[in-house]
Amino acid sequence: MLVSKKKYEELVLMNSKLEEDYQGIINEMRIEAEKEREYLINEIIGLKALSKLNEELEKKNYCILGIEKNELGDLIAVTSTRGDKASDILLYSLKENKYKSCNNQPRVLVSGKFLNKELKIDDIQSMENNKNSGNGTILLKYLKKEAKRWGYNTITADLGTAEPKKLSKLVNFYEKNGYDVTLKKDETAGSVKIIL
Repeated sequence: MLVSKKKYEELVLMNSKLEEDYQGIINEMRIEAEKEREYLINEIIGLKALSKLNEELEKKNYCILGIEKNELGDLIAVTSTRGDKASDILLYSLKENKYKSCNNQPRVLVSGKFLNKELKIDDIQSMENNKNSGNGTILLKYLKKEAKRWGYNTITADLGTAEPKKLSKLVNFYEKNGYDVTLKKDETAGSVKIIL
């Protein structure tokens, strides 16, 4: 098949354009790969930090249940004691790839009544300045998982008498996390419950 010189030049130009597009796609992929590499270097916990955390937790008979990223972008280690009995769940900040040891980690304190398979949240402590970190949601997520593993089928909590604004935030928090909230008639206190 014969093609005209003009048609040949168009085909060469089209081939050149395809080659440029191909090179552009390859360059974009390289840029994305470099960004991912930088992310992994900057954001993922170094083996030394994780090793140090494990050493500290071993002394307390605790273990890491998971690593999460909170709403502030901080990496958080979720921990609890080893074993099959109900236990508190604590969060450790791994911000800036450093294990931060302190006695005031965000935590959920629980107690269990195994006869009726009910786990009770005694308190959720958020020792942070920023209340919108998402740490409370992380705690409840892991509490649900652990409660099932411990053999409970219900999680409950009492909402003590609080200022209306604080109570409203608590109600929203628990509802957002799938709990049923029941308030007293005067709406100054109540309880929450979730069936697993």
